[in-house]
Formats: sequence, structure tokens, C-alpha cells
Amino acid sequence: MEKNFPGKEKEFKAWVTKKVNKPFKISSVMDVTAGTLILWLGWFYFNGASASTMYAPRANSVSRIYMNTLVAAGAAAVTHTYLKPLCFR
Repeated sequence: MEKNFPGKEKEFKAWVTKKVNKPFKISSVMDVTAGTLILWLGWFYFNGASASTMYAPRANSVSRIYMNTLVAAGAAAVTHTYLKPLCFR
């Protein structure tokens, strides 16, 4: 990017500092929640569908994979809930 500002290093650094130091504003809690839910549902169904084609001869393999994915997501949510206040003060 500095190549676009030949001889103007001070102006470039001031421009970068002005752009970088702007606080990040989250758009909406609802948008973040909806995005997280969509991503999690996509991952949840991806795990089960990919296992159903690979492990078709095994009985209950898809249900075990769904349960494992569900428990892992729940454990991550509970862990995050308890550790966030300790880590981000």
C-alpha cells in the first residue's frame, strides 16, 4: 500500500492510524445470533450427512455423530459462558 504513496510516508501512516484506531461496532446482537445459529446448523447437518454416506453399514453411527456434535456445542457454550468473565475483564 505504501507504493501508492511515494514520498508521502507520514501521510500514509496517519491515514492507517486513523483507519485502524476506529472502534469496531457490532452491527446487531440479533444478526450475530442468527449467523451463529445458521453456521451451527450447517455444521450439524454436514457432520451427519457426510457420515451417513461413509458409514452406511454401521448401525446408529449417524445418531451418535449428531449426539456428539450436539454435546460438543453445548459444552463449548457452557465453557464460554463461565470463562468469558474471567478472561475478558
